[in-house]
Amino acid sequence: MALRYFIRDEARERLSSVYATFGARPDEPVPAARAGVFAEALLASYILNEALRTPASRTKLTATLPRMTTVYPDWNRTTAMVWKVLASRRASLPPAEQEALSFGRVADVVGDVSEGFGGSQVEDCASVKAELLTLENQGTGRVRLADFYQDTLYGNWRFTESQDYLRSLGALDMANPQEPSVIIPNYVAGQSNCVGASRYHDVCCVSECEALFAQLERVLYAPAAPPEQVAAAVEDLPSATVPRGRKLDGLLRQRLRAIAAGHAGRVPLSGRLFAQWMH
Repeated sequence: MALRYFIRDEARERLSSVYATFGARPDEPVPAARAGVFAEALLASYILNEALRTPASRTKLTATLPRMTTVYPDWNRTTAMVWKVLASRRASLPPAEQEALSFGRVADVVGDVSEGFGGSQVEDCASVKAELLTLENQGTGRVRLADFYQDTLYGNWRFTESQDYLRSLGALDMANPQEPSVIIPNYVAGQSNCVGASRYHDVCCVSECEALFAQLERVLYAPAAPPEQVAAAVEDLPSATVPRGRKLDGLLRQRLRAIAAGHAGRVPLSGRLFAQWMH
């Protein structure tokens, strides 16, 4: 709960800088349409990592706003959320106060927007994952590195990270050095898909793997289990892309038994090898 207040206070503080950027006075009401522009600008400042404390930072923001869709392709969906919040806030006001908003009213809007931005990012994360799944290599949960970069040549703005950076994310699979690949869930949950320059938090993609591991631990109720028991639990485990009742192929079962062979016949659920197997 305390974090919520910190986030809103920070948004209010940054809103003062947005007002200064546009030459507006906090002690004077602004038209509702202008309030929406201010809320958009505040959100853009987070995405651009511009704190708006210097003239150069403010100049960069105003220069970039007209072309935000080239910087952040999901910008239109994000701004739709801004205007929806603004409309909701205005509707809660008396009619006489709906057309011109005080600084405090606009601060309420940007506070709601800052809190709701995480929900918007969920859709962005789903979009990244869906795009990678179209490039997936035969149901492996991986994309060949060549295909990952090839997609960039066709105008995809996202997949430009270097091999070194992918390795630092834990998203580069070098099991076959001749054909390295990108591990989809590790990439999606990586820092490169985080947005925001808040002092208190970033907005990142939720790790689906952590939720799946938590479900497994609840089902198996043990830090390690025999491979057959683990396989049965995984087959009954629903995920965002595969419903309950999946069937593990022979190769996956063989790899699971190989992990158990090195650990007294049991698969350690928190081990690195099992994490790789799950991906």
